[in-house]
Amino acid sequence: MANVTRITAALAFLLLAGCAEENSDKLPDLCQPQSLECVGKDVWICNGTGTGYDLLQTCVGGTVCIGGACQVVADAMDAAAETDGGPDAVDVSPRECDPDQCGAVHGSPPMCYLWACVEDECRLQPVQNGKACDDDNACTEGDVCQEGKCLGNQDSCDDGIACTVDGCSLVHGCIHETQAAACDDSDPCTADICSPEKGCKNIFAGGPECKE
Repeated sequence: MANVTRITAALAFLLLAGCAEENSDKLPDLCQPQSLECVGKDVWICNGTGTGYDLLQTCVGGTVCIGGACQVVADAMDAAAETDGGPDAVDVSPRECDPDQCGAVHGSPPMCYLWACVEDECRLQPVQNGKACDDDNACTEGDVCQEGKCLGNQDSCDDGIACTVDGCSLVHGCIHETQAAACDDSDPCTADICSPEKGCKNIFAGGPECKE
């Protein structure tokens, strides 16, 4: 009986090793040392040189690998409550890829992208063109996603005032710098000013030689 037990254990080890080797092919060749990745129920850790992954552990029972750690799935616990065997009696083997879990494993997608399953792997895909976004540029308006990029229409910032120089700050948006020189009427008896709201004003300044 002891020999049978040892043979059975050896076969189980070989099967797990074979699965682990197959799963390791789905990991990138280069990685951040000590970073964790999930493939199926296996938790992998990047080696010290960042040139590959080593199998850290395999999640068992009612747990699955999420975010580089074995975690209990709520659905599995609910199902376990309806059985007599507890969580270990519930088969919660996840699909190789679940779009709802991709974010938990790999982080939030960048703007104008979403997680999708392609050939049983989490892949970034552009969202539908026309979806509203924010390009963090105060000089644009009407920002929408186009082929994975957030694009907006450039604001002209033209205020219609002839004595202002119109420009734009990426942080503050449109700016209008007044230029009093543009309001010079060549009259020494007036003070020439530029109003950012109404434009040029030539106000009588007075003086011995000036008549209003």
